[in-house]
Amino acid sequence: MSLYARTKETIKSLPFIDKIRTPLLKADDVICNIIGHEPEFIIAGTGRCGTVYIAWLLSQLGIPTKHEYFYGPQGFHKRVGYKGESSWLAVPFLDDFDGKVIHQIRHPVKTINSFVSVRALDTSRMNNQYVRFINKHFDLTGNQLEDSMRYYLEWNQKIEKHEGIRVRLEEINESIPKIMDYLGYPCPENYKEIVKSSKKMNSRSNPQVTYKDLPKGKLLDQLTEMAERYGYNIEQSA
Repeated sequence: MSLYARTKETIKSLPFIDKIRTPLLKADDVICNIIGHEPEFIIAGTGRCGTVYIAWLLSQLGIPTKHEYFYGPQGFHKRVGYKGESSWLAVPFLDDFDGKVIHQIRHPVKTINSFVSVRALDTSRMNNQYVRFINKHFDLTGNQLEDSMRYYLEWNQKIEKHEGIRVRLEEINESIPKIMDYLGYPCPENYKEIVKSSKKMNSRSNPQVTYKDLPKGKLLDQLTEMAERYGYNIEQSA
């Protein structure tokens, strides 16, 4: 992490920071646009697939990585001091990205359940900047379940075109040596201890959708085919 990035982290902890947060963010954008850079690599997924966790874990392993920092609801911004980005919001911009791409996936039914649980694709929530972002880059119809199924398919298909390696959330800890090798960084000898002490973040959702709830038809057939390619049994998500 660069001196500039460390300074920003220190400033965040100051007791009066909230009072001047907006002008500081604007100043940071100006500075980053001048001296900033794009990330060396992107970890891309659908969202609700562990992107918060992998950003934290890679940082613990010595690769400064941020979540939704370079790529946010407003699009791409140059940044300073971090090597990588973990963000589902980066997917629409991968055509213009020249770095390495890790495709992170999660079992489709668990992911779809999470979308529905947090109303991630709910067209009645257009006041939410993330829903507006999805609506800008994906055709929402108002049917949350079918939209979630189709979104899982289409978003992952976009990433597949650019992926260097693909990793499953369910096996992320075991995949650390593979990830570090792909990124060109040495894997710490104590990585298993770091993984063991880690904690998953932002992964809980209420159980609402099971395989039996998915409507039969072409969309489910396509989802089943993708699940099989990704090594999942779509009927078994427990």
